[in-house]
Amino acid sequence: MNKHWRQICSYTFAITTGCFSFIPEEFFSDVYSWAFLSEYWSDAINRILFLLLVGILTGGIVFVWKRCCKKITISGSNYKINVEYGDILGQTKCKKVINFDECYTAEIGDAIHQIKPTSLCGQFLQKHTVDISSLLSSNSLKPARKHSEYNGKICYESGSLLPYGEFLLMAFGKLDKNGRAVMSRDEYLSCLNTFWKEIDKYYAQTDVAIPVLGAGLTRFEGEMLSQQQLVDTIIYSYKLSPYKIKSPNTLRIICRKSDDFSLDKIGENL
Repeated sequence: MNKHWRQICSYTFAITTGCFSFIPEEFFSDVYSWAFLSEYWSDAINRILFLLLVGILTGGIVFVWKRCCKKITISGSNYKINVEYGDILGQTKCKKVINFDECYTAEIGDAIHQIKPTSLCGQFLQKHTVDISSLLSSNSLKPARKHSEYNGKICYESGSLLPYGEFLLMAFGKLDKNGRAVMSRDEYLSCLNTFWKEIDKYYAQTDVAIPVLGAGLTRFEGEMLSQQQLVDTIIYSYKLSPYKIKSPNTLRIICRKSDDFSLDKIGENL
Protein backbone atom coordinates (compact mmCIF):
# COMPACT_ATOMS: atom_id res chain seq x y z
CA MET A 1 0.00 0.00 0.00
CA ASN A 2 1.57 3.31 -1.06
CA LYS A 3 1.78 6.45 1.05
CA HIS A 4 -1.25 8.02 -0.63
CA TRP A 5 -3.58 5.16 0.31
CA ARG A 6 -2.11 4.88 3.80
CA GLN A 7 -2.93 8.53 4.38
CA ILE A 8 -6.52 8.11 3.20
CA CYS A 9 -7.03 5.03 5.40
CA SER A 10 -5.47 6.76 8.40
CA TYR A 11 -7.65 9.86 8.02
CA THR A 12 -10.76 7.75 7.36
CA PHE A 13 -10.38 5.62 10.48
CA ALA A 14 -9.53 8.65 12.62
CA ILE A 15 -12.62 10.57 11.43
CA THR A 16 -14.87 7.52 11.73
CA THR A 17 -13.65 6.69 15.24
CA GLY A 18 -14.33 10.25 16.31
CA CYS A 19 -17.81 10.15 14.80
CA PHE A 20 -18.63 6.81 16.46
CA SER A 21 -17.65 8.34 19.80
CA PHE A 22 -20.13 11.22 19.54
CA ILE A 23 -22.99 9.87 17.42
CA PRO A 24 -25.66 8.10 19.54
CA GLU A 25 -25.99 4.31 19.11
CA GLU A 26 -29.61 4.72 18.01
CA PHE A 27 -28.58 6.74 14.97
CA PHE A 28 -27.21 3.74 13.08
CA SER A 29 -30.29 1.66 13.91
CA ASP A 30 -32.72 4.39 12.88
CA VAL A 31 -30.99 5.77 9.76
CA TYR A 32 -32.08 2.76 7.70
CA SER A 33 -33.61 -0.54 8.70
CA TRP A 34 -32.75 -3.60 6.63
CA ALA A 35 -35.98 -5.59 6.87
CA PHE A 36 -34.42 -8.99 6.12
CA LEU A 37 -31.70 -8.59 8.79
CA SER A 38 -31.65 -8.56 12.56
CA GLU A 39 -31.18 -5.25 14.37
CA TYR A 40 -27.56 -6.19 15.14
CA TRP A 41 -26.59 -6.83 11.51
CA SER A 42 -28.61 -3.85 10.25
CA ASP A 43 -26.71 -1.61 12.63
CA ALA A 44 -23.38 -3.17 11.56
CA ILE A 45 -24.07 -2.65 7.83
CA ASN A 46 -25.03 0.99 8.42
CA ARG A 47 -21.74 1.53 10.24
CA ILE A 48 -19.79 -0.09 7.40
CA LEU A 49 -21.60 2.07 4.83
CA PHE A 50 -20.85 5.14 6.96
CA LEU A 51 -17.16 4.14 7.00
CA LEU A 52 -17.13 3.74 3.21
CA LEU A 53 -18.83 7.12 2.74
CA VAL A 54 -16.26 8.83 4.96
CA GLY A 55 -13.50 7.05 3.02
CA ILE A 56 -14.84 8.24 -0.34
CA LEU A 57 -15.19 11.83 0.87
CA THR A 58 -11.76 11.76 2.51
CA GLY A 59 -10.16 10.31 -0.63
CA GLY A 60 -11.74 13.02 -2.76
CA ILE A 61 -10.53 15.79 -0.46
CA VAL A 62 -7.00 14.35 -0.28
CA PHE A 63 -6.88 13.94 -4.08
CA VAL A 64 -7.93 17.57 -4.70
CA TRP A 65 -5.49 18.82 -2.08
CA LYS A 66 -2.60 16.87 -3.64
CA ARG A 67 -3.44 18.21 -7.09
CA CYS A 68 -3.54 21.79 -5.83
CA CYS A 69 -0.56 21.57 -3.48
CA LYS A 70 2.39 23.65 -4.71
CA LYS A 71 4.68 23.37 -1.69
CA ILE A 72 5.55 21.01 1.13
CA THR A 73 7.65 21.70 4.21
CA ILE A 74 10.13 19.28 5.75
CA SER A 75 11.46 20.33 9.13
CA GLY A 76 13.66 19.01 11.90
CA SER A 77 15.08 20.30 15.16
CA ASN A 78 17.61 22.52 13.39
CA TYR A 79 16.46 22.88 9.79
CA LYS A 80 13.51 23.71 7.57
CA ILE A 81 13.18 22.84 3.88
CA ASN A 82 10.47 24.04 1.52
CA VAL A 83 10.13 21.99 -1.67
CA GLU A 84 8.00 23.92 -4.12
CA TYR A 85 7.13 24.42 -7.77
CA GLY A 86 8.25 27.69 -9.30
CA ASP A 87 10.84 29.73 -11.17
CA ILE A 88 14.01 30.28 -9.20
CA LEU A 89 14.76 33.52 -11.05
CA GLY A 90 11.41 34.87 -9.83
CA GLN A 91 12.05 34.08 -6.17
CA THR A 92 12.17 37.06 -3.79
CA LYS A 93 13.65 37.80 -0.36
CA CYS A 94 16.34 35.16 -0.70
CA LYS A 95 19.72 34.29 -2.15
CA LYS A 96 19.32 32.45 -5.46
CA VAL A 97 21.77 29.74 -6.51
CA ILE A 98 22.63 29.50 -10.22
CA ASN A 99 24.66 26.43 -11.18
CA PHE A 100 27.43 26.75 -13.78
CA ASP A 101 29.90 24.07 -14.80
CA GLU A 102 33.22 23.65 -13.00
CA CYS A 103 34.93 26.18 -15.31
CA TYR A 104 32.23 28.87 -14.96
CA THR A 105 31.60 28.75 -18.71
CA ALA A 106 29.57 31.78 -19.80
CA GLU A 107 29.40 31.17 -23.55
CA ILE A 108 25.81 30.56 -24.69
CA GLY A 109 25.10 28.32 -27.67
CA ASP A 110 24.00 24.87 -28.83
CA ALA A 111 27.42 23.20 -29.02
CA ILE A 112 28.19 20.51 -26.42
CA HIS A 113 30.64 22.71 -24.50
CA GLN A 114 28.37 25.79 -24.51
CA ILE A 115 25.65 26.84 -22.06
CA LYS A 116 22.23 26.03 -23.47
CA PRO A 117 19.97 29.11 -23.77
CA THR A 118 17.04 27.29 -22.14
CA SER A 119 19.03 26.11 -19.09
CA LEU A 120 18.85 28.00 -15.80
CA CYS A 121 22.40 29.24 -16.30
CA GLY A 122 21.60 30.29 -19.88
CA GLN A 123 18.50 32.21 -18.80
CA PHE A 124 20.48 33.94 -16.07
CA LEU A 125 23.28 34.98 -18.44
CA GLN A 126 20.78 36.36 -20.96
CA LYS A 127 19.23 38.57 -18.26
CA HIS A 128 22.42 39.63 -16.50
CA THR A 129 25.65 40.93 -18.01
CA VAL A 130 28.27 39.28 -15.83
CA ASP A 131 32.04 39.52 -16.25
CA ILE A 132 32.88 36.13 -14.79
CA SER A 133 36.66 36.63 -15.03
CA SER A 134 36.56 39.88 -13.06
CA LEU A 135 34.15 38.35 -10.56
CA LEU A 136 36.48 35.39 -10.00
CA SER A 137 39.45 37.71 -9.51
CA SER A 138 37.69 40.08 -7.13
CA ASN A 139 36.41 37.23 -4.95
CA SER A 140 39.75 35.42 -4.90
CA LEU A 141 38.11 32.04 -5.53
CA LYS A 142 40.93 29.51 -5.62
CA PRO A 143 41.06 27.15 -8.61
CA ALA A 144 41.04 23.39 -8.04
CA ARG A 145 44.41 21.65 -7.99
CA LYS A 146 43.63 19.62 -11.09
CA HIS A 147 42.60 21.20 -14.37
CA SER A 148 39.40 20.25 -16.17
CA GLU A 149 39.45 17.31 -18.59
CA TYR A 150 38.03 19.70 -21.17
CA ASN A 151 41.03 21.34 -22.87
CA GLY A 152 42.91 21.46 -19.56
CA LYS A 153 40.98 24.58 -18.54
CA ILE A 154 41.22 26.09 -15.06
CA CYS A 155 38.33 24.80 -12.97
CA TYR A 156 36.94 25.17 -9.47
CA GLU A 157 35.85 22.70 -6.84
CA SER A 158 32.27 21.55 -7.42
CA GLY A 159 30.06 23.15 -4.79
CA SER A 160 32.07 26.39 -4.59
CA LEU A 161 30.08 29.62 -4.63
CA LEU A 162 30.73 32.99 -6.19
CA PRO A 163 28.58 35.78 -4.66
CA TYR A 164 26.98 38.20 -7.13
CA GLY A 165 24.38 40.48 -5.53
CA GLU A 166 21.30 38.42 -4.70
CA PHE A 167 22.76 35.46 -6.58
CA LEU A 168 25.24 32.77 -5.59
CA LEU A 169 26.96 31.40 -8.70
CA MET A 170 27.88 27.77 -8.19
CA ALA A 171 30.63 25.68 -9.75
CA PHE A 172 28.83 22.41 -10.40
CA GLY A 173 29.11 19.96 -13.30
CA LYS A 174 32.49 18.47 -14.11
CA LEU A 175 33.36 18.51 -17.81
CA ASP A 176 34.61 15.54 -19.80
CA LYS A 177 37.01 15.82 -22.74
CA ASN A 178 34.12 16.82 -25.03
CA GLY A 179 32.85 19.55 -22.72
CA ARG A 180 29.81 17.60 -21.53
CA ALA A 181 28.81 17.89 -17.88
CA VAL A 182 29.21 14.52 -16.13
CA MET A 183 29.49 13.42 -12.51
CA SER A 184 29.72 10.20 -10.56
CA ARG A 185 27.36 9.69 -7.63
CA ASP A 186 30.27 10.10 -5.20
CA GLU A 187 31.29 13.35 -6.88
CA TYR A 188 27.69 14.57 -6.63
CA LEU A 189 27.52 13.86 -2.90
CA SER A 190 30.93 15.43 -2.35
CA CYS A 191 29.75 18.50 -4.27
CA LEU A 192 26.70 18.80 -2.00
CA ASN A 193 28.87 18.57 1.12
CA THR A 194 31.01 21.47 -0.13
CA PHE A 195 27.88 23.35 -1.21
CA TRP A 196 26.25 23.30 2.26
CA LYS A 197 29.48 24.58 3.78
CA GLU A 198 29.63 27.41 1.23
CA ILE A 199 25.98 28.34 1.80
CA ASP A 200 26.68 28.60 5.53
CA LYS A 201 29.30 31.19 4.62
CA TYR A 202 27.22 33.29 2.22
CA TYR A 203 23.50 33.00 3.06
CA ALA A 204 23.58 36.25 5.09
CA GLN A 205 20.63 35.47 7.41
CA THR A 206 18.13 35.02 4.60
CA ASP A 207 16.43 32.14 2.77
CA VAL A 208 18.37 30.35 0.05
CA ALA A 209 16.62 29.12 -3.11
CA ILE A 210 18.32 26.35 -5.06
CA PRO A 211 17.39 24.49 -8.27
CA VAL A 212 17.27 20.70 -8.47
CA LEU A 213 20.99 20.32 -9.06
CA GLY A 214 21.70 17.91 -11.90
CA ALA A 215 18.17 17.96 -13.32
CA GLY A 216 19.31 19.65 -16.51
CA LEU A 217 21.82 18.03 -18.84
CA THR A 218 24.19 16.61 -16.23
CA ARG A 219 24.82 12.88 -16.66
CA PHE A 220 25.66 10.55 -13.80
CA GLU A 221 28.07 7.91 -15.05
CA GLY A 222 26.04 7.44 -18.24
CA GLU A 223 22.54 7.63 -16.72
CA MET A 224 20.12 10.46 -16.11
CA LEU A 225 18.65 10.55 -12.60
CA SER A 226 15.04 11.67 -12.33
CA GLN A 227 14.12 14.92 -10.64
CA GLN A 228 12.45 12.81 -7.92
CA GLN A 229 15.68 10.95 -7.16
CA LEU A 230 17.74 14.14 -7.16
CA VAL A 231 15.41 15.99 -4.77
CA ASP A 232 15.51 13.07 -2.34
CA THR A 233 19.31 12.98 -2.52
CA ILE A 234 19.59 16.73 -1.90
CA ILE A 235 17.26 16.53 1.12
CA TYR A 236 19.10 13.52 2.54
CA SER A 237 22.49 15.24 2.15
CA TYR A 238 21.26 18.45 3.78
CA LYS A 239 19.82 16.57 6.76
CA LEU A 240 23.18 14.89 7.38
CA SER A 241 25.27 18.03 6.91
CA PRO A 242 26.47 19.92 10.02
CA TYR A 243 25.96 23.14 8.06
CA LYS A 244 22.37 24.40 8.21
CA ILE A 245 20.57 27.66 7.44
CA LYS A 246 19.59 28.91 10.86
CA SER A 247 15.93 29.45 11.80
CA PRO A 248 13.76 31.29 10.92
CA ASN A 249 15.40 31.14 7.49
CA THR A 250 14.71 28.28 5.10
CA LEU A 251 16.27 26.25 2.32
CA ARG A 252 13.96 26.39 -0.70
CA ILE A 253 14.26 23.68 -3.34
CA ILE A 254 12.60 25.01 -6.49
CA CYS A 255 11.28 22.29 -8.80
CA ARG A 256 9.70 22.26 -12.21
CA LYS A 257 6.45 20.43 -12.87
CA SER A 258 7.08 17.23 -14.82
CA ASP A 259 5.71 13.72 -15.29
CA ASP A 260 8.60 12.18 -13.33
CA PHE A 261 8.13 14.27 -10.19
CA SER A 262 5.50 14.64 -7.48
CA LEU A 263 5.70 16.47 -4.16
CA ASP A 264 3.70 13.59 -2.67
CA LYS A 265 6.45 11.08 -3.53
CA ILE A 266 9.30 12.90 -1.81
CA GLY A 267 11.23 10.50 0.39
CA GLU A 268 10.36 7.31 -1.49
CA ASN A 269 13.88 6.99 -2.97
CA LEU A 270 15.66 7.23 0.40
